[in-house]
Amino acid sequence: KFCAFVDFSVDRDILKIAEALDFAPFRLIFHPARPDLFSQEPLLAIKSHWLWLQDMLWTQIPETRMHHGHIALLEEDHVVTPDYYEVMHLLVQRKKEHCPLCWGICVRYGCKDVHDSEPYKICRSHSVINTGIAFNRTTYDAIKRSDFASFSDGWDWSLFHLAQTGQMPDMMLAPAVSRIRNIGVHGATVTEEANDDFLLGQLDYSDVGRNANFDPESFYIDQSVALQTLHTHLITGSPDYQP
Repeated sequence: KFCAFVDFSVDRDILKIAEALDFAPFRLIFHPARPDLFSQEPLLAIKSHWLWLQDMLWTQIPETRMHHGHIALLEEDHVVTPDYYEVMHLLVQRKKEHCPLCWGICVRYGCKDVHDSEPYKICRSHSVINTGIAFNRTTYDAIKRSDFASFSDGWDWSLFHLAQTGQMPDMMLAPAVSRIRNIGVHGATVTEEANDDFLLGQLDYSDVGRNANFDPESFYIDQSVALQTLHTHLITGSPDYQP
């Protein structure tokens, strides 16, 4: 386990949170306030920051630059459930067997019926879910080989563009019941989700969110969405795609 905190400047609140960590080492990373970021449209500036962060995680930071497995991304206004880490780890393991060409995983709800309240169901989704995601180095390499940087939209829609054009796989693995909520009230990408009664209800469950009751064997894959059949060499430029 390792945590990286990213900010544009020294923030006392972030420092307090980082210093309180007792389950993993951490590193503070500061993104220089480049003048060009402030001249861009907000979504494009956020995307530039997002791509800079990926480059730092996968190629620069000593603790992660040789890592090939999944890296989970959380934002300062994300609230997760008590079993977030266990569910994330479970999704990584199930992805290897049940969706080896999925480009990533997500702990936000990803089943076709958004009102599905089955806490142990896991679904394959053709959507690009932008909250509570994790992906591995193979996906990062696919992003860097693609036209992600030049595509004129936010980072999430740019990922959707890559999936739709075959520049990376087009599926994610996600639970029916969300393990994360965005509570932000300001920002270029904030929506009314913070006041979504349905999502609040999903996060209000008791048993499944407690570590003591976490049972990996109870989780199952919904079979209503078939595995994708795209050839790996069309997606990655190599037949050696690593899930």
